[in-house]
Order: sequence, then structure tokens, then C-alpha cells
Amino acid sequence: MLGHDPASLTRVTRQLTRVTRQIDKRVHAPERCCRRAVPLSRIYLLQDGPEISETRLSEREAFFELMSHSYAARVLGARQAGQQDFRLTQALVTAVPGIRLARPRSFEHLDRLLSTIEKASRTS
Repeated sequence: MLGHDPASLTRVTRQLTRVTRQIDKRVHAPERCCRRAVPLSRIYLLQDGPEISETRLSEREAFFELMSHSYAARVLGARQAGQQDFRLTQALVTAVPGIRLARPRSFEHLDRLLSTIEKASRTS
């Protein structure tokens, strides 16, 4: 969670490295929220790497990457996921570019990673 010491956050379970943080519902931070819908300009597929780099995926690559992460495909299997899931995923990768984003898994690179993503979003 950005801006928080990871050691101070609660683990979801002992077996997972995922953490959770309770949000105080009394705190209102309108400057951190969008007031309107924001168009989706990119789909990032994260990958570990020695340095930050972006590679645009073909529609085919993006389709298979998204389907491999699909809940329906994982639970039901690719054959049972359904034609609608396939059609919606195909429409998505046709309309929005898929980007493989390689990055080191280290908090010290987080500012540079955020800067890379923000710069790309301004040019999309």
C-alpha cells in the first residue's frame, strides 16, 4: 500500500504475502477520487525484471494473457468460460493496448515506476 510501511500492515493469511489495511470511512479525501469515469487507456501485465521497461503486446498476446488470468477460464476451464467471455476479451484487446510492464519488485523503484506509468497515460 503506497505510503505505508509494509511491515505495519496486516497479512490476509499467514500463507500469503498479501496485506490488508482498514480504511477509516470517516476520512473523506475527494482529491484522491475521480469525479467522473476515466477512460481505460492501457492494460498492464506485470512481469518481474531487472529494470523498468514497457513492451506493447499484439492483440493476440494480450488476449491470451487476459484469458490466462480470467476467473471464468481458471474456474470453469477455457472450454466452459463461454463465448461471451471470449467476445468481450477480444473487444477489449482490440480497443485498449496491452502492455507488458517489466519492473524490479522493490519499493525503491516505485517512484520511477509510477512516473513511467503517469508519463505513458499522458501520451495515450
